[in-house]
Amino acid sequence: MATLLNRLQSLRSSAFARDVGGLLVLTALGQVAFIATAPFLGRLFTPDDFGLYGLFYSYMVTVSIFTALNYDLAVPAADDDVEADGLSRGALQVSLLLSCAFGGVATLLSAFDLLGFGDLPWWAGTLMAVTLLLQTMVQIQQAWQIRRQTTIEIGKSGLSLNFSRAGIQLGTGFAGLGWVGLVLAEAVGRLITAIHLTLTPSRWLPRLQDLTRVPFDVLRKYRRFPLVLLPAQGLDVVVMFSVVVGLTSLFGAAGLGQWFLMRRTLDVPVAFAFRSLGDVFYGRMAAIVRETPSDLPRFYLKAFLALLACGLLVGIPVMAFGPALFRFVFGGQWGEAGLLAAVTMPSVIMNLAVAPASRVFSLTRRAGLRYVFSGVHAVGSAGVILWGHLTDASLIAVVAGLSVAITVSYAAYFAAGLAASRRPIEQPGAAA
Repeated sequence: MATLLNRLQSLRSSAFARDVGGLLVLTALGQVAFIATAPFLGRLFTPDDFGLYGLFYSYMVTVSIFTALNYDLAVPAADDDVEADGLSRGALQVSLLLSCAFGGVATLLSAFDLLGFGDLPWWAGTLMAVTLLLQTMVQIQQAWQIRRQTTIEIGKSGLSLNFSRAGIQLGTGFAGLGWVGLVLAEAVGRLITAIHLTLTPSRWLPRLQDLTRVPFDVLRKYRRFPLVLLPAQGLDVVVMFSVVVGLTSLFGAAGLGQWFLMRRTLDVPVAFAFRSLGDVFYGRMAAIVRETPSDLPRFYLKAFLALLACGLLVGIPVMAFGPALFRFVFGGQWGEAGLLAAVTMPSVIMNLAVAPASRVFSLTRRAGLRYVFSGVHAVGSAGVILWGHLTDASLIAVVAGLSVAITVSYAAYFAAGLAASRRPIEQPGAAA
């Protein structure tokens, strides 16, 4: 008993445990915004609205992986603040160019009616570019919070994003703006979040005269982040965007809308785990690599098992009562989304368990193992979409197949991460 009490006391006094606990509380508060507005959003917007929103959002998430070339992720691992400043400037400079480029691509896709973008107006590309640049600014500021070990500020900024986005979507829904209101809320929400983080003590505030100088030496030193880590991450999001395009082709905007509302709902805990807990875990793993690298595999395994248990507690009720829950919360037109949630939940549980500690690959000499997940994920998802095209399978059947493929992918992801954690790099900022 004394040993147990000592461990509990140690946990309470641990800065890491306090950060995790604080982020859990803030995230729970942030979800109040979604929970409170969900019954209205499901009744104010149609499946077609959510389908167009899903197409815009999925493209944004896909290309946002590339806009900073992963240099924002290198900021917490930089050897000193001078290098961290250079990485931040480089990330922002690259993002300015790539955000405009990806926005231009979206405009062309709309103009030539490609990949389902024909239903989006030409100006959606301009809004895309602005949103992508704002997202990079948020990521850079979050990276400095991780570096200063003030990750609680990331949780607080998450409140700003959740409540501002929910409020704007609710207001535009009552105004009858349709899908336009949903995507506008994403841009404005990120602007508010960036402002919030810029006002914190750990903020990054560059000198204007420095923004015109490209820090080539620093970017070259940390080239492993774009060259080693980015390709695998990019492949993952491209595969997911291909799924979105495939579902749109098979079932139209309304079918995609049912799937996207389901994904947005189930991805709430996963997004939190990756963006918030992931920040805390990444900071902790970086510290372990610097101080006691042999402890990294044990930490990785404990994190996975703890989050897997939490995922099962949340997931089992959804698998049992998904359709009824979605009809009750979102309205009668969303019963199919609830059935999709029930069959998708196993893959979400595995994602939740793996996501926070997945950044271990940026701290290991076996970063190439990251491609194990990417390969399994790409082959499995492409196979299911192809099967759907060849057999005229239903939306439920295709999504169930995707769930199986993705669950297997995340099991492979966990195994690869555990193997990689046994070979940590000597210094997180070492060049590849």
